[in-house]
Amino acid sequence: MKKETKKEFGKLIYDFSKIGFAIAFVTPLAKGQDITSMIFLPIIIGIAIGTYLINKGADK
Repeated sequence: MKKETKKEFGKLIYDFSKIGFAIAFVTPLAKGQDITSMIFLPIIIGIAIGTYLINKGADK
């Protein structure tokens, strides 16, 4: 994979993870429910992988 492709794929994963985090955090608050921590682990892993790929693609 080219470096620019890795960088863009990392951005995609990072953005999807941010959107997932917002949905997982805001939806229970709007419904008045407790926030479950089970959904946050995959989101944090997605953010970490996205950040890694962005940095890997940015290396020159």
